[in-house]
Amino acid sequence: MGKSVSVVVPKKGKKRMVQKRPAARKTKLWKQIPYVRDKLALPSRGQRKDQIKWKRTLPELLKATGTDIIRILRADKLLIKWEGKRCPFCCKGFLSKLQPYYDGSLKHRCSYRNCHKRMNPHHLHPLFTEGTGSSQKSLQEQAAMLLLKLHNVKQSSIHMLLGVNHKAVEDVERKLCRLRKEYVEAKEKEIVFGDGKGWQDVEADEATFDKRDISRSINFKHLLKDKNCPVLWEQWAGIIQRGRPHTLVLRKLTPKLTVKRAPGPGAVRRIEWKGIAEQLLANRKVVLHTDSAKSYRLKLPGVLHDRVIHCKKRVKVKGKMQWQLPKYVQIVSHKERVQVNQHTKVATFGWSVGIFAPIICTSFAIFVGGHPQGTKKGLPYWE
Repeated sequence: MGKSVSVVVPKKGKKRMVQKRPAARKTKLWKQIPYVRDKLALPSRGQRKDQIKWKRTLPELLKATGTDIIRILRADKLLIKWEGKRCPFCCKGFLSKLQPYYDGSLKHRCSYRNCHKRMNPHHLHPLFTEGTGSSQKSLQEQAAMLLLKLHNVKQSSIHMLLGVNHKAVEDVERKLCRLRKEYVEAKEKEIVFGDGKGWQDVEADEATFDKRDISRSINFKHLLKDKNCPVLWEQWAGIIQRGRPHTLVLRKLTPKLTVKRAPGPGAVRRIEWKGIAEQLLANRKVVLHTDSAKSYRLKLPGVLHDRVIHCKKRVKVKGKMQWQLPKYVQIVSHKERVQVNQHTKVATFGWSVGIFAPIICTSFAIFVGGHPQGTKKGLPYWE
């Protein structure tokens, strides 16, 4: 008997270099066309979590005195200075500097003789609360709770670490979601795709996150037109420019109601995509990369369209039917003499691993019948 040859490829060494051949070699044209046109737009490598050092730590916030915690929060732009501001109660007097109160706290005092109201430094704050009795929490505890939420610590863990009620933790989460929503909505108005001069690559995709049976819901009874289609879906569309992750724009879609066993609501509808594309992409000289949904075939001025096929196709080869694998990436040339790397890598990857899902949940809307989930993005002052 002959000597048996092992088909196992070694994991290292010269044998692996010889036996592990690439499935297909990249052509010269492939290597010449960059995936991202603007190299300056590419972000840096970033830092691993073991290399990151935040400005504030939990012991620093918990051990801080009343004066120190106010100084820390003002330095981090989480508290404003009320000194010299007009009193929000009487609107006639002006507030003094922080003065010690009988309970040991520091408060501002109104100068108007008929008011003389004393006010906390975090009065009317969108995150920190005021109160009396058992529900009252010090500014140190609230700052520590906020820091743990920005570290994406679970609510049950915060309850055990700080000894606070779960309702207080949920209240901080709800307020933080509201602030993120307002911030993202304000920043979205400043996002512009392309510069109108050179061609830029833009990717678009849609994703479905949640569903609910509204056949027994009184609040959504007006949406139910067919008893056989009672399922309401949560679907969003996302547009992003290659190499610029800060240009992510999200739009909530209104898909049709489906039957209970439907796998999904389908792709974005043409009437919805038309309004989004005309507002954001028309006359911007962009190359739009999408999947093969028919809605994306809409012709717009200043927009070139590329699509990829994500499903395999059955073709006839030499008289026999065979399954042909999809081409996720390929080089495409347009009439405008533009060569692009056809791919929806950024948008598809983002939906698959759930990168955009926390941003949608916390920054835009609460799921139908659900609650907002935590995100990894924190406030810019403490990052």
